[in-house]
Amino acid sequence: MEQTPRTNPSEDRLEALQRQRRQRRRKRLWSTVLTLFAIALLTGAVILILNDGASMLAGLLSDQPTTSSSEENIDEAQSTMDKYSTVTITAVGDIAISDAQLADARSGEGYDFSPAFFGAAELLGSADLTVGNLECNFSGTPYGSAASSAPAALADTLAGLGFDLLQTANSATILGGMDGMEATIDTIAQAGMQPVGTFKTPQDRQDSGGITIREVNGIRVAFIAFTKGLGNMSLPEDGEHAVNLLYSDYDTNYSKLDTDGITAAMEAARQKEPDVIIALLHWGSEYSREISKSQKQVEKLLYENGADAIIGTHSHLVGELKTDTITLEDGTSKEVLTAYDLGNFYAEATKPGTQVSLVLNLEFTRNNWTGKTTLTGYSYTPVYCADFGVFEPNRYQVLNIENAIALYEKDYVYRVSDETYETLQTVLEKLPDYLTPPEEDDE
Repeated sequence: MEQTPRTNPSEDRLEALQRQRRQRRRKRLWSTVLTLFAIALLTGAVILILNDGASMLAGLLSDQPTTSSSEENIDEAQSTMDKYSTVTITAVGDIAISDAQLADARSGEGYDFSPAFFGAAELLGSADLTVGNLECNFSGTPYGSAASSAPAALADTLAGLGFDLLQTANSATILGGMDGMEATIDTIAQAGMQPVGTFKTPQDRQDSGGITIREVNGIRVAFIAFTKGLGNMSLPEDGEHAVNLLYSDYDTNYSKLDTDGITAAMEAARQKEPDVIIALLHWGSEYSREISKSQKQVEKLLYENGADAIIGTHSHLVGELKTDTITLEDGTSKEVLTAYDLGNFYAEATKPGTQVSLVLNLEFTRNNWTGKTTLTGYSYTPVYCADFGVFEPNRYQVLNIENAIALYEKDYVYRVSDETYETLQTVLEKLPDYLTPPEEDDE
């Protein structure tokens, strides 16, 4: 369900949208304009010759300066390129591992996870940056459910699909111990991606400021990740540097919001002078769409300290998706987006609703003349992590729901079953209620 970007833009923002579309067509514009200009010259020459207009043609080809609308179009296109830059970001929810998923990916002496993503691969490679929540780790054998440890083949598959960053601050961060966390960071890097939210040494954390920076099209994007807890485990005394935490009592009751720590991390992020700050949050309660009071506090705190979007995980259920206009300290305003939970992207999901997730797309545009960057669009595509049964060779498959429905209705040879088709239709019917829940009655 591609959603049309919600917009209530000012005149400048509308102009930005129009200009960045031209920017994307700039290569075609140059070749098209020059081709048309050449055709126009040739056509004019032929007409003039046929009408005995040799003298006029000679004048046309003389050294006298001329002005053409094509040249003006080229100048306008160049001006647009200079004034606006755009970055697109795709985000997905939980990427997990289990014994059953591991068995499904077994291939000879190794593992091949790529068949599980064939149905969603087209959604992941077109953005400038793609990020997901890695709710497992690469801590080595034994692989599977016990320590949520996946083979490095999964990292290679994710990189091949187009992932650039993986959130590593979550319930699985230290399930393989501190050594496992460090191995996870190394494996992600070896696959050509970057971790977000965990750090091998105090020096690594200090040098990075607790964030991960990517620069695309001249736009600096800062990703910062926090987790509410570590799977009921505690960091060792010398491990406080390892992960960004939302609560000081992260290993017990989640009742003491670490306001100072969050504020300090956001201040460190701002010192890196990014154009955009994306907060990746492992928060809320499992299997619940209820938004807690502390989540609201975290949301407010992050936006007050410079965040431009919040992308959440942990409940394993698709949650509310909204935009808000907030007022900054200098009196100006900006639009921000909160996705409370994107759901399970790739997981052995057995509880109702946990098979559904969103592939979320964000677009930010910077006015290079003013230095202001704004959220200029968002959309999403619902996907479904199907379990086709233990006897199927590709048991777990992430499906683009709308594509799967269309293939079924066209009687495609490899279409989903009648039962899966009906399930997918039901998912689409219910999804708007999850994304925009009814407002609470204050009375």
